[in-house]
Amino acid sequence: MAGQGARRQQEVVKIKVAPVTGKVYQADAPSKLNEDEVKAKLTAQGYTNIGHVKFDNGLWSADVQDKSGKALDVLVDPDDGSVVAKSQD
Repeated sequence: MAGQGARRQQEVVKIKVAPVTGKVYQADAPSKLNEDEVKAKLTAQGYTNIGHVKFDNGLWSADVQDKSGKALDVLVDPDDGSVVAKSQD
């Protein structure tokens, strides 16, 4: 009989989902942006005191200050540099 003894291989893929946009990020996918480009994108969006920029599990993370001076942790899209999530530091 066809299909007997055949086994399907299953692959586990880690993902993150942006809470605002719902965009799915594969954890092991490479970033199109490097660290300096991410910093430049954040600066262009009005963030200052950008530090601890790190690429991990498919998204960039950084510590920043917003325009009002509030300290935030942000997650950044690895393709276009947009902020996909933020929380108070």
